[in-house]
Amino acid sequence: MLKKSVSMVLSALMIMALSVPAFATNEDVWSEEPSIWARAEIARAVSLGLVPEDMQNEYNKPITRQEFCRLIVGLCDAWHSVGKAETAQGIASARRLDPTQTVFSDTDDPDVSLCAALGIVDGRGNGIFDPNAAITRQEVAKMLYEAANTLTLLIVDETSHSSVPAASFPHVFSDGRLIQNWAREKINWVYHKGIMKGVSDNRFDATGTYTREQTYLTLLRLYNAYGNDELNKKPEAEYYPYGDGYIDSSGNTYTKEQKGYIYPFDKEYKVVVDSWSVGINKAHIINKTGAILLPETGKNNFRLISLIGNFATFYYDDAPISVINLKTGVLYANAEVGMPSDGMSVLVVNDKYGYVDAVGDPVIEPQYKDAGKFYDGKAVVQEQDGSWALINKKGTVIKADFLDTKKYTVFLSNAENRLGEYLIVKNGEGKCAVYKATEGLLTGFDYSSITICQNGQFIVNNGDNWYTLLDQNGKPVSKSYQNKFREVDKNCYIGFISNVPNEEFYYYYAFIDETGRELEIIKSYGEPNIRTDGGGLYIYLQDATHCIVMDCQGKMLSTIERKYHIGEFGFENGLVYVENLGGQPNKEGKSDPEPLDPAYYLPNGTLVFYEPNTYLPRPYRLNGYTE
Repeated sequence: MLKKSVSMVLSALMIMALSVPAFATNEDVWSEEPSIWARAEIARAVSLGLVPEDMQNEYNKPITRQEFCRLIVGLCDAWHSVGKAETAQGIASARRLDPTQTVFSDTDDPDVSLCAALGIVDGRGNGIFDPNAAITRQEVAKMLYEAANTLTLLIVDETSHSSVPAASFPHVFSDGRLIQNWAREKINWVYHKGIMKGVSDNRFDATGTYTREQTYLTLLRLYNAYGNDELNKKPEAEYYPYGDGYIDSSGNTYTKEQKGYIYPFDKEYKVVVDSWSVGINKAHIINKTGAILLPETGKNNFRLISLIGNFATFYYDDAPISVINLKTGVLYANAEVGMPSDGMSVLVVNDKYGYVDAVGDPVIEPQYKDAGKFYDGKAVVQEQDGSWALINKKGTVIKADFLDTKKYTVFLSNAENRLGEYLIVKNGEGKCAVYKATEGLLTGFDYSSITICQNGQFIVNNGDNWYTLLDQNGKPVSKSYQNKFREVDKNCYIGFISNVPNEEFYYYYAFIDETGRELEIIKSYGEPNIRTDGGGLYIYLQDATHCIVMDCQGKMLSTIERKYHIGEFGFENGLVYVENLGGQPNKEGKSDPEPLDPAYYLPNGTLVFYEPNTYLPRPYRLNGYTE
């Protein structure tokens, strides 16, 4: 009898646990009042009937998927009350949709069934809706867009005035690789309409949760968008180089005198190429007003090595390599500066290593014999006595003399072999291993070479040009690839698979994520030159006249085809740009025409801007550094 009672109690407890939303804990304290910054808008949302009385509480609580469906149906009712739309049920009936036929095994809520029947919300698959789960921000964006598209004429009206409305243009979020392909275009729309905003540091936080008060504000903005769009505060338009000036996402054009001589507009300096020759590029540097900063007046034979942020590395024929901070005017003779990592750059002056921050201000004066890149707030440095230490961003030593230099030799002196706590060491036989300052050896001396990647993973050469990806603990996560394996972007790699049979110079490569998973097999002419928008999208040249656009999951979004040989290609502020190469022999045996006929496309392949018989000013690439 006792066993039976205990069993019944345990069963009841399990049922109760399953009924509690996943985000709830005993420590959660929900606010009964909206945040001060949200009160005015929430009061208006309540007055419009967008917030049910029983949900006018727990404002900082994450909203569930079922609750969001209820609010979407209520939003449609609010539109209906002022004659802007039919009710959601009325729209379903007019389209001969029967919500009762939409069946989920874990809910029979009528608002969920109605939203699902109208295509506003999707289940999780296998008949599961997951009603009590906290909705994610990208799910919110999709539902808001689908509600506008299904319940109103808002999007129909936009597309009737322009084939590519301004709200359809991409915005590149810094964490865009977290955005699923099914949500990307919806997120662009709600962002440009001022309905949803990003979070700090230009992030969208696609997988983050959404609170009740955020939901109420968002519903109010969607309500405004249909008839009172001017009430919503929208982000600035997106801009792109075009002809001899710029064009925005609404098709308005601007001169350099109006918007400045530097693009992107948040940059302070730009390289202008004067002439090209083999191995030597003649150029000068300008500021936003177009004033020439380098070379100095009257100085000849100026050679620019790199422009990184505020730092220009250059030399004249009769002088050593120097670095100048263009913002402060501070000049370092016999110096070089490295690419930024974790907000810091290595500065080398007279063979002594130090660090400067992103603005260019000295943080750690040049004093070390050698130094690695910062990662996760830490870097390894070699003291003048030859010992190695781990430091933080203030230069404070975290761990001194951590490496037995009599036993191990640090592999090469370049950034690819020291990052954060990690460095590559060699034994007496010339074999390489991964060493972590706080732990010691992470791998055996099993590799002929090792490269540290941006995310702290490692590409190792097993010998005979077989390459494998290791995780941050030095454990293999991928299979081995012969001849080629390299980092494309943070958390993305490609590995050589094979030649394409009967097609000379065409090859198959695997597109691989940080877990070692092959996301897609891509075919390209030569080794694929993959470029990124910085927000989770990629493009590569498949053959002479076709570019492939894909997301970070390897899903192909579009094929861009040009009539003539493709020259420059890539992304500009989220749009795809492609130019003809010009002057190349075509299929008819004639030369492709000049000029380059540049064009911009949405990532889905839709043509946006096309300016025949001209050139687009492209980013200047010098020694791998782009400005």
